[in-house]
Amino acid sequence: MRPIRFGAGQGLVLEGVQQAKSLGLAESCLVGDGQQIARLMQKFGWDRSTATIVEVRNDFEAASMGVRLVREGRVDAIMKGQIHT
Repeated sequence: MRPIRFGAGQGLVLEGVQQAKSLGLAESCLVGDGQQIARLMQKFGWDRSTATIVEVRNDFEAASMGVRLVREGRVDAIMKGQIHT
């Protein structure tokens, strides 16, 4: 499964993504502040090249991009991360 995780710039969100990946459950596309996501990935010792990061400026863009990526068939499902609902 290729879920998209938007609002992915939080440690708890990335920990869940890393657990799913290590269990072979999912490959994730992470949408949010790319620099913040990359810093957290480094902090957790996660190889940056193993994830797709889509840079957006705010929560609205993150949600819109998530829907767009599903509609285009680039990901299979949306999993909300840390964004305002």
